[in-house]
Amino acid sequence: SIDYLDVQEVHEVPKRIPNWNDKNQIYFTPHPLKTPGVEKQEKSQALPGATLWVECDDFNFDAESFGWAPSAAVETSPGRFHFYWFLDHYYPPHQIEEVNRALTYAYMTVDRSGWPLCKYLRLPGSLNLKRAQPHVVTIRFLNPERRYELSDFSSLPRQQGSVSEADI
Repeated sequence: SIDYLDVQEVHEVPKRIPNWNDKNQIYFTPHPLKTPGVEKQEKSQALPGATLWVECDDFNFDAESFGWAPSAAVETSPGRFHFYWFLDHYYPPHQIEEVNRALTYAYMTVDRSGWPLCKYLRLPGSLNLKRAQPHVVTIRFLNPERRYELSDFSSLPRQQGSVSEADI
């Protein structure tokens, strides 16, 4: 089975663990939503957020190549990661999504689908059963004091058709 959580529900994880087993895959959205826990989310449900992320399936990718050291790295399966940048305060959803997209297109070459606000990512501590060999999703490093202003990412080239406030 699959559980879907919102970043606002992560505090409930310890309560839910007894109901999970080795067949559960658990996902969460790093961006807060008005109606958490729903499998299919829409951008209109997005609230202001304080986290950027990149889903990285590029084997041999060196996190040092980012212009900004990530605040956290989560290994979802061997050689595949989610990188997170914690922000200094909450920013409007359209700004978060625009920078997520810019980070993805600036650095990822394999899978560029992980930038939308409503993207579900694997929860650390849960199992990834997508591949032949199950893998425990593991936090590889975490530096919660490493925070950025959104303007720190202003040098990233924006993509054609960038997300606008009207799209949210």
